[in-house]
Amino acid sequence: MTGLINVSRLRMLGKLKCLDEIKAKAWLVVAWMAISQAVCVSCSAKPTDSHHEKNAVNGSDSVSQDDVCNDGKTATLDPSAMSGNASADAKDFKPGEIVPEDVVGNTEVQSWFSVNEIDDSIFKRIWKKSFKENCTVPRSQLRYLRILHWNGDGLTQVGEMVCNKIIADKLIRVFKKLYDANYKIESVLLVDDFDADDVKSMNANNTTCFNFRFIKGTKKTSCHGKGLAVDLNPLYNPDVRTRNGKLIVNPEKGREYATNRKSRKDIPYKIDRNDLAYKIFKSEGFSWGGDWRSIKDYQHFEYNGK
Repeated sequence: MTGLINVSRLRMLGKLKCLDEIKAKAWLVVAWMAISQAVCVSCSAKPTDSHHEKNAVNGSDSVSQDDVCNDGKTATLDPSAMSGNASADAKDFKPGEIVPEDVVGNTEVQSWFSVNEIDDSIFKRIWKKSFKENCTVPRSQLRYLRILHWNGDGLTQVGEMVCNKIIADKLIRVFKKLYDANYKIESVLLVDDFDADDVKSMNANNTTCFNFRFIKGTKKTSCHGKGLAVDLNPLYNPDVRTRNGKLIVNPEKGREYATNRKSRKDIPYKIDRNDLAYKIFKSEGFSWGGDWRSIKDYQHFEYNGK
């Protein structure tokens, strides 16, 4: 009798042990399924940035194996994590900033070329710099331009310029045509970023327009003082003149680009009568300083209304 009871107890204990093992395995399966689902959700929500950066040059996307969940579905890419951020537009970029090609491609290019009145924020930047206290040109006569240009590295960059309202639309057309033709302009920032110092600005090969001043020795406002002249890529297209038999070059840093210009092929950004900028500025009624007789101001385009 005792033996039968022991056998029954052993059988019962064996069944309980088997049941416990089954329960344990079931919990393991449930836990594994939960973990797998969490990993896939994480993969879909947060793809690794290093594997889906947008190529700023050709605008292509790349998705690696790390962006694919265990179920074979491709993870959704977050557009804000891409280098270009195709939803951006002109107002999102400051002067001097590089604009990825995919951003430009997803906007109307013309929207990057604008004419604006001189608001308080711009006036604060130019006051007592290019807009000096004795400035004879009313603020209302000036305009603030925003443009795109190809810089020296062949990248699209935001440019800015203050000019007279008389030539504002003309300059927008000039710079838009130069941009469309991939014409390189190294820098287009306000001269005020260089303390309104023309030499500092020219040494940086910075293209500018308005900087109030009188013609030396007179009380007559210069063309730059009126905002009616543009100095384009000035370092490589210096102002050259002879005084008392001595060659004067401005900026002095550009002296190596001042002589034998007609035959030279080694001058970057060189402006001559075959240059596209020369042709476009002339078509808008500007005259070129390189055509002057006694002085050769190769960087200089001015508008006199004729």
